[in-house]
Amino acid sequence: DNKKVLSMLTRSASARTRVSRSNDNVSSTTRRKRHFNTTSMLGVAFHGKGGSGKGFESNIKELTSEIDTITSWRYPDGTSVLDEGCYAWWEPSEMRSFESDVWVGADKAIDVACEAADGASVLFGFSQGAMLIGCLLAEKRMPESVKACVLVGGAWCRPYSNGLGELVQWRLGPKSKTYQSPKLLHIISAQDRVNPPSSAMMLQAAVGGDIVYHAGGHVVPLDKKDAIAAWVRQNAE
Repeated sequence: DNKKVLSMLTRSASARTRVSRSNDNVSSTTRRKRHFNTTSMLGVAFHGKGGSGKGFESNIKELTSEIDTITSWRYPDGTSVLDEGCYAWWEPSEMRSFESDVWVGADKAIDVACEAADGASVLFGFSQGAMLIGCLLAEKRMPESVKACVLVGGAWCRPYSNGLGELVQWRLGPKSKTYQSPKLLHIISAQDRVNPPSSAMMLQAAVGGDIVYHAGGHVVPLDKKDAIAAWVRQNAE
């Protein structure tokens, strides 16, 4: 239950403090190195609430163009239609997602995300899209092909707390050979007024991964594109 999960997360606080607090979570040598890709690699990007695949493609093109290890990208639309050209990954409710115990339609979104991610090497998610990646991890539905995931402006996935709690136990206890998590990078802003950074840190504590901090609020920080692209190049193969 949630109390047990929160207790485990508290015990893992010391582990979180060991995460590098550098905004550029890669060495300068790695940042300077350009990778000339000879293998076709696929990336999948999940937009946030109110967005669309086409719009998200345009919004992050400046970033994805820097990730030269990925030769093609998929940008699926969310499974819940909010308005013409606007989608979400589960039905809207009166509560914020990180506060709600029920996400209507999320199971369908997980099925769609799992299918879209099949064969991909990298997943990139913003806001609800980042939380969707968290759901794939919690439900152990992450395709084996996925080597690295970037979660921007994510938050705790309350309806999937039990699965996240199992990941805490897996990470802090004896490792099971039956589950292998991809490398994870969390992009977090103390100025985020949509998904609180404390909730993003809870997700990071459960699933693990590196952190890049920025001051831009609830956005994909394009000023960190070099650091993000370098991290993907280093971890996606």
